[in-house]
Amino acid sequence: MSHNDLIAGLRALADFLEANPRMPALTYPTLLDTGPVGETDGDGVKRVHLVAELLGSTVATSRSGHLQTGRQFDGLELRIAHVPSAASAQHEAHMTYASNVQPEDGTR
Repeated sequence: MSHNDLIAGLRALADFLEANPRMPALTYPTLLDTGPVGETDGDGVKRVHLVAELLGSTVATSRSGHLQTGRQFDGLELRIAHVPSAASAQHEAHMTYASNVQPEDGTR
């Protein structure tokens, strides 16, 4: 997505919200970008650190190695993240069991 596409999307969202005053207010509006599909871990780390530098923010690292940075813009949060390939693979492996685990009463 280009900068122009993002700006056009934000303007379209603003127009929609202005035209629909009955729309419930968003409690925690957030733009989240986790990077392009197929991004290498090295490129993801560089991207998050570059954005942190541009935003003047810090980079937080979780125990599983997820990197994240962000900034508030008048109540709208911009958040940039990178999920390491090992953590993503572990999550995908874990979720392969999801359909096999059912509550005793059979509800989901």
